[in-house]
Amino acid sequence: MAYRLRAAMAGLALGMLVACSPDPVEQPAELDARADAQTDTLAESVSPITLTLTDGGDGPWTLDIAIDGPDMDGSEIDWSGSSPVFFSRSNGDYRVARYAAQDDGVKLARIGGFDTLIFDENVRAARFAVTPFSGNIRADYTPFIPFSDGGVALFTGQFELLPATDTAAIEGLGGRLSNWSGEQRPIPLTLRSDRSMLVDGRRQSGETTVMVDGGGEYIYFGTADLVEGEYFVGVIDPGLPAWIREDFDDTLGTIFTALEERFGYGLPDRATILFAYRGDDMQGLSNKGGALPGNVLALETAGTALRQPSDAVTGYFQFFFAHEAAHLFQQASGKSLGNQDAAWIHEGHASAVAYRLLVEQGLQTREAYEVRLAEAFNRCAAELNGRALSETLYTGYIGAYDCGEIIAVASDAALPDHDLYDLWANMVSIGDDPNRYDAEDYFAALQALGASEPIVGALRVLTTETLPDADAALRGLLSAVDLDFVVSDGRVSRIAMAE
Repeated sequence: MAYRLRAAMAGLALGMLVACSPDPVEQPAELDARADAQTDTLAESVSPITLTLTDGGDGPWTLDIAIDGPDMDGSEIDWSGSSPVFFSRSNGDYRVARYAAQDDGVKLARIGGFDTLIFDENVRAARFAVTPFSGNIRADYTPFIPFSDGGVALFTGQFELLPATDTAAIEGLGGRLSNWSGEQRPIPLTLRSDRSMLVDGRRQSGETTVMVDGGGEYIYFGTADLVEGEYFVGVIDPGLPAWIREDFDDTLGTIFTALEERFGYGLPDRATILFAYRGDDMQGLSNKGGALPGNVLALETAGTALRQPSDAVTGYFQFFFAHEAAHLFQQASGKSLGNQDAAWIHEGHASAVAYRLLVEQGLQTREAYEVRLAEAFNRCAAELNGRALSETLYTGYIGAYDCGEIIAVASDAALPDHDLYDLWANMVSIGDDPNRYDAEDYFAALQALGASEPIVGALRVLTTETLPDADAALRGLLSAVDLDFVVSDGRVSRIAMAE
């Protein structure tokens, strides 16, 4: 069995608006190498590893690790101290400095790109004092997100541990989780705190247990008031500037109401919104967050651009929540992405749905969207010069987001009697796998809903082959689906929004 990253649609967005430039950059978590082997099902049995994390408030937290059984990887390993475990999410290399062992018999070492726990013979438990890390990690979620009033959002996925036969086996992974072939089992993580915890949209106190199984969710610890709407509940950082907070509830309500109407179904539970403010010292605007399991939307924001009201900043927040909320509705359909080479499907669909929704609801202008779509077109054309789309999905965000959006917009225009919501519903209803969708399902759905064979063929070429002239190929696609566009100084400067 290869490692599987749960909930592949949980996109990680990284945004930077320097001097309020109008187009924030996004980076999906799926582009991490973990996600190129996500089709295996998760083992039903629970891991012999159990974890307990005790809230340390302003000081270190306490992590207790216990190994209750000898069967560490599904092959009856005799526990003798030669079987280490490693943290699946080891980007950032921060644990060695922030995890202090409180007992003899265990050490934490960086091996083959993974933070690894090595136990002495017959040692089956360990305790660490954990100093929370709230810095940026490439292609992964912030382990502890601080709120300005002292609260904190904890990312549970940071604690997933996987077994290996020995340290040489970890070295042999070459830094890629897709090369790991052990048995991945859900790990019980018990959380203890004197503070209130927000779990699955409900406040809890004292102790609660969640499962860590290849993904992760955010759990808020603190006393901030909850914001509640028909479709969401959560915590908005009390330090967030008033001009951002003032229309937030109404905007979220508008987004969720519209998505429920257009997708044709609701979410299984209300979404949990966590919106953290990290000050205004950083130049420009920095945003990070995404959609996570458990219907969680998390965002942390900071920067000088937050000091004064700004249409560009407001527009970014609107897009972020519309895009990530679209992911929640995608997930609610019951299927997830089966192959990382097709990450353009759900990211492009979510972006196209989000921007069109914002225009339809009067939150953003049609003109601004048409200019922004042209900018996505130009970035995509540059990204595909000399590279196949599938190759770009592992090295950056443009292929999944910008190229994905152009594909989605062209797909929408190619359907004479249907739209992107119909396309999604059809795609997840076909195919041989009841749990996964892929590019073949996408193309089959397009054709079933009335897209012509030449257009479907052009999209196949675009998504699978290296194009000799990507800009010309993309312009040809727009023309083929009757989307008008304007060219200024040799570049596409505006793409007409389809009616």
